[in-house]
Amino acid sequence: MDAHELLLKLEKETCRKCDHILEVGSGSGELLRRLAQKHNASAVGVDPYISEREEGNIAFIATRAEDIDSLNRRFGLIYTVISFHHFYDPDRFFEKIKKTLAWHGRFIIVDWKFGTHTGVPEKYFHLSDVTALTEKHDLKILSKGTTSEHFYIVGTLPEFLCAVPTADNETIFPKMLGQAPFFHIYSCSGENYFQLIEKRTNIYAKTLQPQKTFDVYDEINDCQAILSARIGKNGIARLRDKGVKLFFDSGKIKTALLKIREG
Repeated sequence: MDAHELLLKLEKETCRKCDHILEVGSGSGELLRRLAQKHNASAVGVDPYISEREEGNIAFIATRAEDIDSLNRRFGLIYTVISFHHFYDPDRFFEKIKKTLAWHGRFIIVDWKFGTHTGVPEKYFHLSDVTALTEKHDLKILSKGTTSEHFYIVGTLPEFLCAVPTADNETIFPKMLGQAPFFHIYSCSGENYFQLIEKRTNIYAKTLQPQKTFDVYDEINDCQAILSARIGKNGIARLRDKGVKLFFDSGKIKTALLKIREG
């Protein structure tokens, strides 16, 4: 099984349908095109030496693995195949994964393992070294292992954050998202257990400006999801383009979160 076949096997086993896909070290983009078509997703391929271009729903952008947060969006699947050993700063890459994964997103790393003879004078990693880096950044490992030539790691975030607009601390704010005076921030564990961890003031509650959704989201951009009663049509499109998961409901916050948990 070659590296691309291994990646496709892991993706099939661990990934739900996702709307946004990121390949780090995309090269020609052949694998990215295949996955984008499978998921009917918008996709981005990054490589420091790539020729920037767009091909339908796929964008190729010249940037390094350590700077993927500059894309300013979240992805349901982030993967890299036979590129990890080229990264300038793997430690920093893991830090950026935390800022770039979407709600219930997954990352997959497949690379040559230490000791593999490829005929190229390159340094490859032990699985244990990459495992240590993953754990250093508090990322959750779902599976890991080696084949005759490769190692792989599949992971996710240990928890995800959901922002809920409110005025009374008990119910979802009934008007537009950006008009809410406060946001409650809930953490969600792998078991979909929600816990209130913070209350934030919406400094844009009484302002009017073009593309206000972007300003509001900047205040909660560490959240992968938003639970709201109402968001304008343009705001919905902008947030979804950023890879933000949107839930819509009204009434008691706890009841709405329970629906998400059971769904």
